[in-house]
Amino acid sequence: MWRQLLDFKYSTSEPNIFHTSNRGASNFVKGVMWAANAAKMGFMWKIGNGQKVKFWEDNWLGTSSLAIQFWKLYEIVNEKSHTVSEV
Repeated sequence: MWRQLLDFKYSTSEPNIFHTSNRGASNFVKGVMWAANAAKMGFMWKIGNGQKVKFWEDNWLGTSSLAIQFWKLYEIVNEKSHTVSEV
């Protein structure tokens, strides 16, 4: 039962620390998420099959995310959280 609760609360089915919601999380987990997001600034994803890399929000092409590079397009896109493989 505990495992199911943790799986639900922290999205362990998608173990990507850069995209885990911290809503309702403990202060410790929020701190870890803050540090992970800070580390993400200089991080560049390797595409692979594209199923774990967010098309707009992850840094996989260029020096920043496509959302930053093409903000005006990002504002009007409906599929903001889709992965590279989905797009």
